[in-house]
Amino acid sequence: MGRNFLTIPQASDFHICRNGINAYEVSDSLQSLKNFIRHINKLPFNVDFLCITGDVSDDGSISSYEIAKDLLSGITIPYYIIPGNHDNKANMAEVFSELSYLKNYKDSRIFHSFQEHGKKIILLDSVEPGKASGSLTDGELDALEDELASNHDTMVFLHQPPFPTGIGFMDNQSYMNRNRFLKILNEAENVLFVGCGHIHRVIMSRIRKINFVIAPSTAMQLDLNLNDDAPGDFVFETPGYLIHRLSLTESIFPEVMTHAVQITDREEITYPFNDNN
Repeated sequence: MGRNFLTIPQASDFHICRNGINAYEVSDSLQSLKNFIRHINKLPFNVDFLCITGDVSDDGSISSYEIAKDLLSGITIPYYIIPGNHDNKANMAEVFSELSYLKNYKDSRIFHSFQEHGKKIILLDSVEPGKASGSLTDGELDALEDELASNHDTMVFLHQPPFPTGIGFMDNQSYMNRNRFLKILNEAENVLFVGCGHIHRVIMSRIRKINFVIAPSTAMQLDLNLNDDAPGDFVFETPGYLIHRLSLTESIFPEVMTHAVQITDREEITYPFNDNN
């Protein structure tokens, strides 16, 4: 019997600090990452690989990456990392040395493309060191355009989403080459979706024919305040991650389906859900 699905969890914004201390003094991001790893290892179905869309670290320290790597060694599937604006790319590449693509640069940015079961995955680096705002260089967009010229269905992952989300202080950040990026995506015929992080909330959006999905943080979530002058506050809503499921055969199933998964720190118990009472 042939394989029917490619299943890809996407997690984001771990914000691990040096020596495992709390992020922003109050967020136990270390325990949150442990909870995520426990949760993903107990999934009752197979997943193929994990995509981590940035901000593994909160402070970019070697110590924070060593902690994250040690914990991630406990998951049973391969994982891929792209940097976020809190990450230090050199320190990340040093600690995660087995991920050799972290030293593969296109026009000063990390760029990686690979295939799984006939689907292409492209990892983009949208981070200019020292800045929270997103940016993409002409060189990496040239490389993206070349990769999208193939006839493979493609998923693109990066940290900062290239569109406003309605959360004021995030939307005030600029984004270099946003328009060219969106133009390239929309002119391609094979982009299934674009996965992002950075916003610390589950957000789904569509710009012309391209679907975007933003993963929540495994630690803390941004307060949902859609006023233009919304401050940069976070709350302790239930953390989570995403699971993307791609159909590999022609069937009634959608080409792509994304599930939002909540993580709790308690043991989860399942109960029968039927009407035979």
